Order: sequence, then C-alpha cells, then structure tokens
Amino acid sequence: MKVLSPEGTGITETVSEVVLPSASGQLGVLANHAPMITALDIGVLRYKQGGEWKPLVTYGGFAQVDSNMLSILVNDFDTVEDIDGEAAKKDLEAATAKLESAGSKKEKLDATAAVKKASARLQATMFGKK
Repeated sequence: MKVLSPEGTGITETVSEVVLPSASGQLGVLANHAPMITALDIGVLRYKQGGEWKPLVTYGGFAQVDSNMLSILVNDFDTVEDIDGEAAKKDLEAATAKLESAGSKKEKLDATAAVKKASARLQATMFGKK
C-alpha cells in the first residue's frame, strides 16, 4: 500500500488487508483484488499489518488497485500519532454547533465537511479501544 498527498508526504507499507472509506461506503481490499479505481471520502482508512489493524484518517482522494498494489492519492491524511484525542473531541463539538447554526447552503456544506473531518479524527483516536 502506498499513500501519497500533494505535499509529497506519504506512507508505504506491506499490508494484508485494507478497508477504504470510499465515496459509496466501506470497501475492503485483499490480495489478488480485481483492478479498480474508486473515489475516497473523508474517513478512517484501516489497514492490517502483521496481524494488527491500524487507522489512517484520509481527507478525500482516489485509490487504485492493480497487480496487487494499492495506490492511494489523498488530499491530506493524518496518522493516529498526529491526532490529539481531546482536541479532536472539542473540534467535533465545535463543528457540530456550527452545523446546527448554519444558515446558507455554503455554510451547511462547510460545516458538514468539518463534522466529517472531526468525527474521523476522533474515531481514529478511539480505534481498537473497547
């Protein structure tokens, strides 16, 4: 799996399974998956490495599977180590309040995107916790 952003930052990992936050829902990718290209939504990408699942927050983009290689081009991403759980919780509360008070369509769209981002960041910090 290779993850790249426009800033040139990226992650390259050998993985056994990936669950993508595609625009049409969660999409699992295993070895020998059929070639495909899919749009990614804001959400938590999960990948299995050495028997352990790890989260990665992606902020939209595209994924391509071809010849047992998964290439992911995202607008931006955060690893769970990049995220402060308390800040993510506060960001979600603020974004939700902004959505509730949004008046125009643009304000609602912007606030909805902010809620999705904050929610994904918070989900990633809680990943694997019971």
